[in-house]
Amino acid sequence: MENKTFNPNNIELTEEANEIFKRVWKRVIPDSQESPIVVEPIKYGINGTPSGTTDHASELSFPSSDEFPVSIQEQSNQMVHDQPQLEPDSRSAQLAKVEPYAPEASHYKNDFPPRSAVPCLGSQNLHYEELLKAMIRKELQNWAYYRTLARRAGGSAARVLASMASEDWQNAKRLSAAHFLISGVQFWPERAGTPNITSYLTSLRDRFIDEQQDAAQYIANATESTDPCLSQLLLDIAEGNLRHAYQIRLLIEQL
Repeated sequence: MENKTFNPNNIELTEEANEIFKRVWKRVIPDSQESPIVVEPIKYGINGTPSGTTDHASELSFPSSDEFPVSIQEQSNQMVHDQPQLEPDSRSAQLAKVEPYAPEASHYKNDFPPRSAVPCLGSQNLHYEELLKAMIRKELQNWAYYRTLARRAGGSAARVLASMASEDWQNAKRLSAAHFLISGVQFWPERAGTPNITSYLTSLRDRFIDEQQDAAQYIANATESTDPCLSQLLLDIAEGNLRHAYQIRLLIEQL
């Protein structure tokens, strides 16, 4: 798989990525603007299993003690009784012939796969290392941008922008964790400086465009990845980008 550079200005989406983009956008922006965006969590029952599923452990039945003709203690006593009694010298001679068990080195090698052979965030994704670093930097830049915009805004707009900044910070943390699990190297760049914002309204428009372009880039990389965990992470961030674009649109409509 070819390593692509994270460049929001040059996006080529496959047909599959376009379908995912449309589906995520439709989920983020429903037909009715008054409808809240709700992500239903998986509900678990008291026994820890998801609701709607059957706890197969509860269906297992074990024989009662009445079904065993002889107790375990009686069987143990019978085995000891039936064992031939050896003379002290004879018993010592037999114990001397017993060699300690020394398992071969390959005994444990075949029990578990190698550490690198894991389907989720394993070393087979090392070609995404630089891409993940670029994504982390981008999320931190967005975090700094929205913090600055929140200081310029007031009232409910400031709270919305501060919440968007917090989400971008969490995205950077999640990407950094994925980078560490893949490469074994913890990456966290220095904080970006305060962006220079001359026009509040123009900045909102720029962010509206950038959020959609970032979402398209995340979706394009998610469709290329064969790692289910990495793909899901990128799709989750893409959905957040589209939600941000929708929130910015509402802020502009309220001006």
